[in-house]
Amino acid sequence: MLITTKGAEWLCWSSPFVVRKGGATLPREKTDYRATLEQLNNLYPGRELLTLEEMKAVTGYKTRNSIVKHFPSVCGGRYNKSTVARILAGGGKGDLKWQEKRKGTGSC
Repeated sequence: MLITTKGAEWLCWSSPFVVRKGGATLPREKTDYRATLEQLNNLYPGRELLTLEEMKAVTGYKTRNSIVKHFPSVCGGRYNKSTVARILAGGGKGDLKWQEKRKGTGSC
């Protein structure tokens, strides 16, 4: 268990959640998330969205269908770098149900 200097939150390494004072829980980020996001930022600096061709290069998938199956698009076939990093670090597409509800509601 890790206790912060302020004592406001604690983190149990066996738990997938960060528990804050008062009982509120937040999901813990995956261990490779930051490193993966940093690599994506180094490959494609200055942008938050990746195109389909860039996704093919990053993931190694050869077809559009494979990418669509594993990664949700946010804006006309573009993919958010932080979402891609989270999924590559071990998070699944299934925990993005809130994003699926918003699909097609925003403008690019």
